[in-house]
Amino acid sequence: MFRTRLGIMLRAAGEREEVLFASGINPKLVRYLAVLAGGFLAGVGGTQLSVAYTHSWVENMTQGRGVVAVALVIFASWKPARAMIGAYLFGAAQALQLTIQQQGLPISPFFLFMLPYLLTLAALLFVERKKISLTPEALGKVFTGDAGG
Repeated sequence: MFRTRLGIMLRAAGEREEVLFASGINPKLVRYLAVLAGGFLAGVGGTQLSVAYTHSWVENMTQGRGVVAVALVIFASWKPARAMIGAYLFGAAQALQLTIQQQGLPISPFFLFMLPYLLTLAALLFVERKKISLTPEALGKVFTGDAGG
């Protein structure tokens, strides 16, 4: 993301699309390809969840983990290394709730199911309070390709 040509093009498509356009690369095409790649990876993740993890498919099998993924991106301030650390923390919270249930401690299982999501909310509150979110500059802006911007 920070040293390869493809990574820099992808970052430029989110930060300064006019620079990408000036270098002769279509920012819309880069964005569309990035969305397609993200959709492909989400499909691979869903396939892994249904085929390798649970060996079946049922309605609502993700249990709101998509919202956690979006919160994770915000928590990570759009930095891949932080996103991986946050994903491991969320996974550890899920493993903790299963471990506590296995130990037979007198804690409500409903609270334990809620624990990873509470930790996600706490992480978002931490990011908001510290003002460390580094939202891409062009997020939500429409690129027209005109000289006037």
